[in-house]
Amino acid sequence: RCSREECQQREADQKARFDKLRAEYTSVELEKTEVVRQLGVQSESLTATFKDQLHSLQQEHKVRLESTQQQVDSLQTQLDTARQQLTEAEEKRDFVSSERAVSQ
Repeated sequence: RCSREECQQREADQKARFDKLRAEYTSVELEKTEVVRQLGVQSESLTATFKDQLHSLQQEHKVRLESTQQQVDSLQTQLDTARQQLTEAEEKRDFVSSERAVSQ
């Protein structure tokens, strides 16, 4: 058992300790809230940056795909023309050969 003065001193010490802990807790909670807010801002910023980069890549891909398709179309046209010219040349060769055979 403690004397009145000792009990009052213990109570004062406990109250001071309690007040100190409550102040630390409040400070930690405020700091945590600020960190969470900052992380939210960073997350939003990163999300926006990612979306912008993704959009840019999609646009670049679209342009390259269109360019490649134009090249394929052009090469297909050239190939068709070359095939047609080859067919005409073969027909002409065959005609000339048959004419020579008839004239001999």
